[in-house]
Amino acid sequence: MPFSKIMAIYEKMMTIKNADVLTDKRGSGEDVGAPVEARTYRIDRIVFGYSRIYDTQAGDWAGLLVPVWDFFGEYESDFGESEKTGGTLVREEHNSFLTINAVDGTVINRESGY
Repeated sequence: MPFSKIMAIYEKMMTIKNADVLTDKRGSGEDVGAPVEARTYRIDRIVFGYSRIYDTQAGDWAGLLVPVWDFFGEYESDFGESEKTGGTLVREEHNSFLTINAVDGTVINRESGY
């Protein structure tokens, strides 16, 4: 796939993937009293590589290697409590925020293998 399409998928899927974290649930009574969390993602490294995905025909002992784009960086969580405290910065050196199959544009969950 062209990289421009990969970037469009990234922009859409990062919002969807993090919707549970970024949604204010206090109004519905699900998470009463919890502060609203705002996250700012900073991607500083995009890597083209391979990922193993589960092969249903081969069983647990084998998989398929597919070309992927991985997005790495950091995010800052801000709970809006105080301007003095600032946000919490989390750096993800080795864990990709999102892995996208470079062939068909599907999002791959590296933990589950598909």
